[in-house]
Amino acid sequence: MSALETEPFDVLVVGGGIQGATIARAAAGRGLRVAVIDAADWGSGASANSLKIIHGGLRYLQHANLVRMRESIRARRRLLQLAPDTVVPLACIMPGRGWGLRHPAALLAALTANALLSADRNRGVPPGRFLPAGRLISRAGLESRVPAGRFRDETGGMVWHDAIAQDIDRLTLAFVQAAAARGAVAANYVRALRWRQEGTRIAGAEAVDALTGAPLEIRARQVVCAAGPGAGPLAPGAGAARWVKAINLVLKKKLVEDCALAIESKAASYDSQAVIQRGHRNFFVVPWQNGTLFGTFYVSYDPAQDPLAATESEIAEFVRQINETGFFAPLAMADVCRAHAGAQAAGAQATEPAANTKIVPAAPGLWIVQGVKYTTALETADEVADILAPRSVRPADEPFPWREAPADLDQLVAQAVREEMAVRLEDVVLRRSQLGAFGLPERATLARCAQAMAGLLGWDERRRAEEIDTLLAAHRRPGAAANG
Repeated sequence: MSALETEPFDVLVVGGGIQGATIARAAAGRGLRVAVIDAADWGSGASANSLKIIHGGLRYLQHANLVRMRESIRARRRLLQLAPDTVVPLACIMPGRGWGLRHPAALLAALTANALLSADRNRGVPPGRFLPAGRLISRAGLESRVPAGRFRDETGGMVWHDAIAQDIDRLTLAFVQAAAARGAVAANYVRALRWRQEGTRIAGAEAVDALTGAPLEIRARQVVCAAGPGAGPLAPGAGAARWVKAINLVLKKKLVEDCALAIESKAASYDSQAVIQRGHRNFFVVPWQNGTLFGTFYVSYDPAQDPLAATESEIAEFVRQINETGFFAPLAMADVCRAHAGAQAAGAQATEPAANTKIVPAAPGLWIVQGVKYTTALETADEVADILAPRSVRPADEPFPWREAPADLDQLVAQAVREEMAVRLEDVVLRRSQLGAFGLPERATLARCAQAMAGLLGWDERRRAEEIDTLLAAHRRPGAAANG
């Protein structure tokens, strides 16, 4: 914390989600002196609430956007190289039927184009992480891969391969740690209040330690704000004008085993970027840990008025639309053990996410970065670093020295606090471990974690109780029964 005030920086990055974390790493790799801060914990916003799939951009074929697809393919390959311990291949299946975009001929055309555009998908990737070629499968093949599915007029389908980040929270943290290893000063729970100015230029930020209330003044020649909706109060008019809330559901029951399934919703949907309209949005059913992820459901979102957490009515509508597809036995609200929600910039439609990343020069010395995709944050970060240090050379990617969360609770807390910047109970439970993966653990487990953190951070009994109560109030699923 002291280094934030005592050192002048070349770049201050505001926002420690995947966009800010990768920008900090890229800028530090160009030899720039970097500071990166976040108002809460690393990756605790939209980055923590992703569907965890590392996409190669197959859907951009529908948009005829081959440039964007190639960007996604490159970024997916880089993530497989950087973090092969957590980013692993994932088979994805799209059932086929009838005519139109799901006819076998259309699926074969998509697979052929994907094969050509991703011919270098395994270059430099560890052999155990190679992505196989796609293929068509029969109706029998479809049923054998997804035995819990209820297929009707499907004649078969196509299989292609993307990747999945088994622990996306620790992956985001790994980018922050990689930035720090390159010399960046990183501090979570530091909130930027307003920009610091020197003449007409933005030259850092006036901030506050969100844990103690202590004011901070951070000096920097350039500022990059990648704070999502948090950019609005800092730079009015420079960020997105409209937002959507992206919701993904977590179920403890396993509906798919070793592959993700793309199912078509019944609700009408218009894709403003598509050359050929599909008419309906795809929902992805993703195997994760010992459960299932469903995503993604979008609703319009006003950061100034609406709660970011998914409401009971939003969860209920998502469950209703999933059941409406008829692909699985009907889900009940009780099957949903956790609901992720994150804010994304809106596209042309009120409930459509933006398709393209924006890097906006908002004022002299200030850049606003509006990312749209976890996978391509790496590519966006290099583009930003090219702007910040135009004469620099991009360093080669080096695999992260990956560390898993220890199984022993005391060791887990010690590692999280001493080496991974965990300072709140929710940091340990929700992002440094899988303790909260399928809903919050029982109160007794929370108490044990809080007790272990208290010994390392000097918490008294009142602070321990506050941490537990705050976590329960903020992250219990709406309508869910209390634990313990």
